[in-house]
Amino acid sequence: MYDYLRLRADLADRNHYVENFPAEFTGTHVEATGEVIAKSYNRNFRGLKTAVYGNSIRIDGSIQKFLSGENYTDFTRSKLKRACKDLANAYLLKETDLRIYNFEASVTIEAPPIYNYMKSYRNRYMFMPMAKNNAVYGSRFTMGSATSGSKGEYGCKCYDKTQQVRIQTKEKLDKQLQHFELCVNNPQWFNNRHPYWINYLHSLYDIDVMTAVGGEMIDLFHSITFAGAELDYSSLQEFKPAQVSQIVAMSDERYAAHLKANHPETHKKYSSLYNKVRGNATYYRNVEEVAHFGEKLVEKVSYLINN
Repeated sequence: MYDYLRLRADLADRNHYVENFPAEFTGTHVEATGEVIAKSYNRNFRGLKTAVYGNSIRIDGSIQKFLSGENYTDFTRSKLKRACKDLANAYLLKETDLRIYNFEASVTIEAPPIYNYMKSYRNRYMFMPMAKNNAVYGSRFTMGSATSGSKGEYGCKCYDKTQQVRIQTKEKLDKQLQHFELCVNNPQWFNNRHPYWINYLHSLYDIDVMTAVGGEMIDLFHSITFAGAELDYSSLQEFKPAQVSQIVAMSDERYAAHLKANHPETHKKYSSLYNKVRGNATYYRNVEEVAHFGEKLVEKVSYLINN
């Protein structure tokens, strides 16, 4: 249920570690002079990008690819646990040495693409296209700022995995797969919301942590505004008839614009109620492909946690 990770660990003896690491580091010295430099770097170790800075190591990449060589099949809890232990052993470290700085929780679902329906998250963060070689294959949003380069606390990616694999590796998959990700750039965001902390590598496969992460992924999906979604009148039973009339009126963009231009006080009154409904998946009925994906997402999260 995880893909990309960024890990860091402290090293007691940097030179001893570099000399005994099972893959050769590059950049350990200046070739012309033989001068030792502080950064040692190995571009690819079983699919992971590895860098040693002074007396610390940073590891970036897909933990599923590290274990399996691909990241489009089901990555269950039992596989995750094996991958974490294997990774720590391969890096001559303990799981409790490896601190988590970023992580992506994800599922891969056999379904038609839905990324083209995605408009915004909580009616605030707009989805932008994901493309490679001028071919659009998905959508993403980030809470950060393009101006400052900040990614914010978390974001989301949803893309056609079959197309992405074909673009990147030329491999042709025989299934129509879609990938949905919760991208956590600051684990403290998750830790502040739950009693189960994500801190060291082994915490990822804790059953309570995985259940909470899965719940965040499902909540994320249900907070997305999708094109083509229609107000579901049957879901408005908690509101009084007069309130339902206001909500329905504001859901008509042309009529809402008319109210704003000609009756601003009425528009303001109606908006305060409508804003509680707008963008809340509880009150909307999505197009068939999106609704189908939402059902599959819940099923797949449960399967990955319990296997």
